[in-house]
Amino acid sequence: MSEKDQVSVFGHKFEKLGQERRIQKLAAYAIIDKDLVADILKLNLAAGRKGGRWRKILLFADESACKLLRGSSCLAEACKDSQIEIEVAEISQETREKIAAIQRRQKMVNAE
Repeated sequence: MSEKDQVSVFGHKFEKLGQERRIQKLAAYAIIDKDLVADILKLNLAAGRKGGRWRKILLFADESACKLLRGSSCLAEACKDSQIEIEVAEISQETREKIAAIQRRQKMVNAE
């Protein structure tokens, strides 16, 4: 997104926003998943309130699920600024299929 686009969408350049405000803006415009945003904000909130210095890790079961958090996206930069590590766990194809089946059932239940 160009700087001109950032100003027209967000009111000013994205880099001038604080990290939590960046994340909120991305969620508001549905650029990122709100549940993921909530997890990132919770990690930052806990670290800020507890004053602790510990590793903050978001763990995914699939590389494609965390692609927004890698590279040079605004959300990736917010995670880097917050020192949140992004990890991907290797799981078997059988486990992936079980997870997919469970997710399908959850969606069907919620749809009713």
